[in-house]
Amino acid sequence: MLLANKESLVRSGDSARVWVAHGATTLKPGQAVYMKGLYAFDCREHKYQLLQEVGYDRGGQASSIPVEQGFQNVVPDSMQQAIEQFACKPTNGWWTPVVRVPETLEKRIQAANEGFFD
Repeated sequence: MLLANKESLVRSGDSARVWVAHGATTLKPGQAVYMKGLYAFDCREHKYQLLQEVGYDRGGQASSIPVEQGFQNVVPDSMQQAIEQFACKPTNGWWTPVVRVPETLEKRIQAANEGFFD
């Protein structure tokens, strides 16, 4: 699951910043059900920095996750490349709008509590 928040997208010159929610397809015990991360991109250099990340457990409780400092290269065919394409290339049309994101994330927590990901 990968959801980018269009309302949080800020572009300035060759830079972009956006909040993204993502979650693994399978969960290990103690693993966050989903995470929200604030990404900054250097669109010209194809680099990104994860500025902040928060994980949400099966109870919906948030906890801060340490992030690596500094910019990293965007790896081809990675989640970060997909986010970069959303943030840096507004004409890329393969992203699908999703409504009711909070409800979608709440349903993910409910599914995790029902053992769907175990």
